[in-house]
Amino acid sequence: MIYVVSGAIILSAILAVILRNPLLSVFSLATVSMFLAILFYQLGAPVAGAFELSVGAGLITILIVLTLTFIQPKSDKSTQAPILLIIIGSVITLLFFVVFMYWLPQETTSAATGAGSWLGVGEVLWKTRSFDLFPVALVIFAAVFGILALLRKQKETIQ
Repeated sequence: MIYVVSGAIILSAILAVILRNPLLSVFSLATVSMFLAILFYQLGAPVAGAFELSVGAGLITILIVLTLTFIQPKSDKSTQAPILLIIIGSVITLLFFVVFMYWLPQETTSAATGAGSWLGVGEVLWKTRSFDLFPVALVIFAAVFGILALLRKQKETIQ
């Protein structure tokens, strides 16, 4: 499973570089962060996976998309293809997570329990830092609400 996730990371990173549409490249980078979070979980660092998923795939993606909406000129044409792509991508992602969760064992195990692993480093880095999960979540929520307020102000000034 680790090799499949690593391959998905590499494929998503290549797509992020190859795609010409900046918005699609940003979503490819978010996919890289999502698969990296899964890899962190598989290697025994679930808190690192949670940070990567919330910050890398969530907050940073929102900030880059927001920046792109401020920078790119407004176009008058509207297409239905991106909506269809978003729906298809969401269904594929949901199916992937359902299959992934089905493959997970019932008890919490990871690939980092073998001999010569970095499990000790993961314990020091993440198990002793579990107290700061709540403040990080508060920072993420504050950033999201700040972005929403900024977008609301921009929409009011345009009208």
